[in-house]
Amino acid sequence: MAKNVDCNNVNDNLSQRICANLAFQRSDSLLTIVYDSLLQIATERNAKTMKEKIVALQKTWRKLRDQHCTIIYDQYKNCGGCHQQAIAYLNCLREMTDSRIIELEKMKEELN
Repeated sequence: MAKNVDCNNVNDNLSQRICANLAFQRSDSLLTIVYDSLLQIATERNAKTMKEKIVALQKTWRKLRDQHCTIIYDQYKNCGGCHQQAIAYLNCLREMTDSRIIELEKMKEELN
């Protein structure tokens, strides 16, 4: 169904939900690339402690992101399974993931 949705011209809730999901997937994929490149820097430096700290930090961040976005999701709990609940949740995940990408890119710069 996602193939049939034009995310530049969204006019219904289902399409918004699909586009929000696709946007989050793109951000999450980019986050994985940046995160892996950060781990690669630690590996190249043979810095096991640094790598362990980065992994632990990322796990903590994911928990924070998920808990934060669950609060957003819960605001719509009385809408009876409406698309707006999922859209708000997916947008929150994407926004926080985009911010995290910037943070990890900055960390990479500081380590280089």
